[in-house]
Amino acid sequence: MKNSSVLLQWEEVLCSSIPFVPINIAANEIVKISLHKSESFEPEKNRILSCKLLGTLATRLDPKTIEDKILSRIVYLCQDTSFTVRKTIAEYLPDVAKGIGPSRTKTILSTEIFQLVNDETKEVKQTALVSLLEILEFFDSNFQRRDILPLFLKWMKHPPLDIYKILITHFGKLFVKLSSIGLDEATIGIFATFYSKMIASTEVEVRQACAFNFPGVLYCVGAKRFSTYLSKDFYNLCCDSHVETRRIMAASFHEVSNILGAESCNFMKDRFIHLLHDPNQDIQEKIVNNMYIILQNFKLSHNAKVCTRFI
Repeated sequence: MKNSSVLLQWEEVLCSSIPFVPINIAANEIVKISLHKSESFEPEKNRILSCKLLGTLATRLDPKTIEDKILSRIVYLCQDTSFTVRKTIAEYLPDVAKGIGPSRTKTILSTEIFQLVNDETKEVKQTALVSLLEILEFFDSNFQRRDILPLFLKWMKHPPLDIYKILITHFGKLFVKLSSIGLDEATIGIFATFYSKMIASTEVEVRQACAFNFPGVLYCVGAKRFSTYLSKDFYNLCCDSHVETRRIMAASFHEVSNILGAESCNFMKDRFIHLLHDPNQDIQEKIVNNMYIILQNFKLSHNAKVCTRFI
């Protein structure tokens, strides 16, 4: 047990030393250790260590050295027979992508990432999905539209049980990034429908994730579509039975009013009063702290007379 503890500490020291050792040591001695431990005949724990070492090396080495010395082994580890190894290397793929740049990420890493997000093991799929979300901007608009968007649309229509929580946790960021390529009305509707289904979840953590992502979703959907797609969702989240969900909505209430602008009073005034009188003091304070911004947006309303009682 003592030897195992010492070995673990040594491994942690080795990984954490990579950013600080001379580059020639990183590119030679540590690369050599990493490649040796990644061999298929090595124990699983050694292959896991090699994932950590190679992933960290990708943050230190120049693109040519990465491609010449370690990239093929990283790809090899993505196909390892151990799901724990695949999960570990999936976690480091954003670092590898940043190390080799967008062009090589698209031509070399994209195939591995897509295979990992469709892995048979839940843990691998979840980790790979988070990594894919982190490097979406590495892919050009055509690639995103042709290869990435269809994948997410499939998941929106039929949310997989093993990754829907990851999807909703990062939903705002995903929606914003994919909106940059230009989404048509039907696609926006698919995203909004998925989001509404998640708000109806009986799981508190899912509804909290929906509340956290509401400003990002509204930004993508747009104020003009609020009544069509998000009005009911906004009401439900502000009236959620769980305090934390309502607190998150109260904390971002001013952001929502900024996006809605002149329409904010018409759509938000009832929920404004509701949260302002919430039995939880923290929720009340979240509204009061940003009341000036909220009321300034209410004043922009085309129906300003209705809002004069707030000002």
